[in-house]
Amino acid sequence: MNATIEMTWSRELHMGIEWLETDLRAVLGKARDTDSRLTDWVEEFYMLNQVGSAVVGDWLMAIRDEDLPDDDLIVDNPHLLYYLYKMGLGDCDNFRQAYNQWVKGWQMTTGYMMSNRLDHTGAMRVLLNVDPGTVAAQNAINYFLANYERFDDDALAVGIIALFEYDYFRYEAPR
Repeated sequence: MNATIEMTWSRELHMGIEWLETDLRAVLGKARDTDSRLTDWVEEFYMLNQVGSAVVGDWLMAIRDEDLPDDDLIVDNPHLLYYLYKMGLGDCDNFRQAYNQWVKGWQMTTGYMMSNRLDHTGAMRVLLNVDPGTVAAQNAINYFLANYERFDDDALAVGIIALFEYDYFRYEAPR
């Protein structure tokens, strides 16, 4: 971890990160001994990746071998691919297969992308990161902007974050 940044953390944050690292090391050990899914912990490992935790490297090596296209968690929550992409797995064959199947494969001609969690916006966030500037990306944005009122608060928030990550100055609120 970055020692300069660590110095600014509260004692409680240090303790929380240490607890999570210990817990996730146990998850990795259990996954090696059983058939448990490493994708159950995507968001937790992403958080540790953001603070530079060493435990993430072992998880990244192990998850490269996961069958992402057939993983029920990815099928229901394709937005988890965003975190995998941000951690550097975009070049992994299993990632690309899952992305093509559960993000690009579900996009309708209207631009809409169905998913069980974070309907449209979770998959849109992945698409805007993996294939920015494509017709598919623009169709997804157009669908979101034309239909924003139909999304629940969680999906709406993710859609707004996706637009800001994609092009903040183009999609910022007018002043």
